[in-house]
Amino acid sequence: MLTGVRVPVQGPPATDPAAGHALPPLRGREPELELIGQWADRVLGSRQALLGLLAGGPGSGRSRLLREAELLTGGRGFQVARVRRGPLDTLEGALSAALGVGRPAPEESALRRAHALLAEQLRTMPVLISCDHPLPVPALRQLLAPYRESPLLLLAVEPAGEPAPSLRPAPAERTQRLPLTPLAPAAARQMAADLLGAPPDPELAELLGMAQGRPRLLAELLDSLDADRVLHLDEGLARLTERGRPPRALHGLANRRIAAASPPARELLEAAAVLGRSSLPEDVAQILHRPVAALAPAVRDATGTGLLDGSSDELTFRHELLRQSVLAELPRAVRSALHRQALGIQLARGHSITAAAPHLLHGAHPDAPATATLLRVAATESLADNPGTAAELALRGVAVVTDPGAATPMLALAAEACLRSGALTKSISLALGALEGTSDGRTAEAGQTPDSSEAAQAAQASPAVPARLRTSLATALLLRGDYPAALTALAAVPSAPGVPAAVRRDALLTRIAALAAEAGPDAGERIAEVRRLASGQGLDLGAAAVLAEAVLHWRDGRAARALELAAEAAALRAQGSLASWHHSPELSHALLLAQLGLVTRARAALAAAPLAPEFTGPLLRHLAGARLALAEGRPAAAGAEAAGALGQAEAAGLLWAERQARSVLAALAVQHGEFAIAQEHAQVLRRAEPESPAALLGHWVEAQLAAAEHDPERLRHALALVWPSPPPPGGRALLVREPPFAPWLVRALLTTGQRARATAFGAVVRALAVANPGLPAIHAAASHVRGLLDHDAVALEAAARAHRDAWARTSALEDLGILLAGTDRDRAVRTLEEALEAYQRLGADRDAARARRRLRSLGMRHRHQSRPDRPRERRPSTGWPSLTTTERTVAEYAAQGMTNRQIAGRMFLSPHTVAFHLRQIFRKLAIHSRLELALKAREK
Repeated sequence: MLTGVRVPVQGPPATDPAAGHALPPLRGREPELELIGQWADRVLGSRQALLGLLAGGPGSGRSRLLREAELLTGGRGFQVARVRRGPLDTLEGALSAALGVGRPAPEESALRRAHALLAEQLRTMPVLISCDHPLPVPALRQLLAPYRESPLLLLAVEPAGEPAPSLRPAPAERTQRLPLTPLAPAAARQMAADLLGAPPDPELAELLGMAQGRPRLLAELLDSLDADRVLHLDEGLARLTERGRPPRALHGLANRRIAAASPPARELLEAAAVLGRSSLPEDVAQILHRPVAALAPAVRDATGTGLLDGSSDELTFRHELLRQSVLAELPRAVRSALHRQALGIQLARGHSITAAAPHLLHGAHPDAPATATLLRVAATESLADNPGTAAELALRGVAVVTDPGAATPMLALAAEACLRSGALTKSISLALGALEGTSDGRTAEAGQTPDSSEAAQAAQASPAVPARLRTSLATALLLRGDYPAALTALAAVPSAPGVPAAVRRDALLTRIAALAAEAGPDAGERIAEVRRLASGQGLDLGAAAVLAEAVLHWRDGRAARALELAAEAAALRAQGSLASWHHSPELSHALLLAQLGLVTRARAALAAAPLAPEFTGPLLRHLAGARLALAEGRPAAAGAEAAGALGQAEAAGLLWAERQARSVLAALAVQHGEFAIAQEHAQVLRRAEPESPAALLGHWVEAQLAAAEHDPERLRHALALVWPSPPPPGGRALLVREPPFAPWLVRALLTTGQRARATAFGAVVRALAVANPGLPAIHAAASHVRGLLDHDAVALEAAARAHRDAWARTSALEDLGILLAGTDRDRAVRTLEEALEAYQRLGADRDAARARRRLRSLGMRHRHQSRPDRPRERRPSTGWPSLTTTERTVAEYAAQGMTNRQIAGRMFLSPHTVAFHLRQIFRKLAIHSRLELALKAREK
């Protein structure tokens, strides 16, 4: 059915008058539009009618080209009449409506009036009739016939299957045909950029190639991705967020394309998907048991689905998500069997077992005699560069191995791979199960006792396997913070006969790290003894031993010496000395530099540190990044880095890393007035060993909250715990790590009338500065403390210049402004204004409001701009009002059904950060699931 729409000429050329909204630029059809312009000029010049047929399949952009042709010819003086689908049932009736005749009865009167109006208009101006509906060419020629000698241009869509008319004009009429070929890749990318608001990155552009240059399919594909919320903007480019599995809409779109293909093409796509992103035609032919030449029709058909890249010499899927869409539809049993076929093909071609690991992983079966051996070899080869893959392979081996003699070695391999990939709980479970002779509980379930199991006997036959298990167990316990248990597990490993050198090396490295972490009174001597023992066995553990000394010095507050030793350890490792993968000298050095606010040196150390495949590498980089951002006054970046570190640390169970991350998040929460979040971090930190740096930090956060809430009794109690008498063992390390701590504590002690305690504490800070020459952060803290105790403006000014931490520097400015208020008002105002601006940049509204009040006390009322005059009221601890701005945004996205990874992409956060925020949201709203969150959001 057809209807007509009269299109006015006026309006901007980028606007579709019928649709009522702006059109995006036409991409890739400039030559075709230029040809239509030539047709229009020919009609104007010859005063003869012309029929133009747009030839192209559905979705080729015919409708959009017609819209542009209407705008183009309208600008050249044509009266435009559009004919399209609708309630009228004849072309002439639609034309009547398009020309404004209406639909009077009888119909013949309308037809005559339409033709009369068309003839009249053709006498005064040229006319374009655009028909966005396939009609038989004879009918179009019949419509054109009465106006052969008139300036009429009829543009229409050529029906599918219509024989191409002669391109030579007949004596009485002209007919031209315009084929619409697929958009060039550059034009398709431009179209995607118009629809997305940013150019697609190469990965997304590769996926969009599935549309094969068809504009409508390209738009549908983008709509599908947007519907699943898997697109985000990053650095000016549109990128895919979800990469692990195909988005639902994309999966459905791919399946529709596959369903439309022939059965041989579907079989080819399935076989190719099992082989990988790219595969050789001969491999696919071997799986399908067909000659390569017989694949040609299926390859052409499969390429026509858009899933394969037709320009590749191999059978290559345009994107991994498309391959995953094909695999998802294969029954699991069939998929596993195909993986076994693919494994045999690749091994026969001479590929390494590691390269064939995906087929081995997904096709492993207990009945295959070589499966366990292949899994063990592949896991061993993957361990150094990809411990996550090694863990998958080894765990798969544990599941399929049937030989008791091979079970325990496989468990040892799996325990180490899980350890290196961050699955510490699983590693401990595997190691304990194997050492107890239960093969992770399986032999015990079978009714065997640990002493009589064949696995235990096999393990006892070779000392290498139990030594490897004990080393993995000890390392996992070390990373979890159980240092005595780690040392106990290692007791006999290095000296046991028959232990391989690599296992002995790892055991000695773990013992050194555990001794340093335990920090016993004779730790230094015991570390030196281990180093001598290793040297006698031909092992140079100098880098690890020197780094352990650095840890001991840091704990004792000798930060300058710790920095020297950490740098020395990194240099020794560069020269070939050994260090453990879990205590990198380079990253440890960078973290110490970051904690001391030595930003430039820390960034250089991070850049120089080698990228390690183990999970501790990214974790240490997150922690260093959080400290750097906090020191530089970039709270959003600091929060993102710290939340990422917290997520990784909690997943692995690394208490020390979790506490480091929480210290940053707690500082940010206090600065931003998010007291409930700060309270939660403080509670976790206080559960650390009494008077350790983490526990003292938790008490300090509590003291800051008490001060902010003007609770003097609670503040006095917290101050007694923050710095008891005598000074706590972890106090020096806290002073080194937290530059704002010392001045804050002195200020709080003075405020509560405890000058004697403040003076005694000041002496400790001065002694610490003397012991650490050349460290600006510690000397700035000492100057700040001296300025507060002695009312010394020079010392406070020096502290403001020397502080490496943004918040500490700003608080020194505020203290200086307060001191100057009684002697130099103008300078006090300038200093407080600088502090106010700095607090505002940090997002510390409560501190900014306090600085603003001090300015008002000096008569500077005009300085109140957009910030409130009083401190921000304390945020409620529960309910929607308790959510921060970031938490509200995360909650809204989660309520819409978005995954953590999708939310992370939208908000430029890491998935670990999103998970952290969701935990806060669930706690504040007293809910336990996303469904409850969605219901809460709906109620709100």
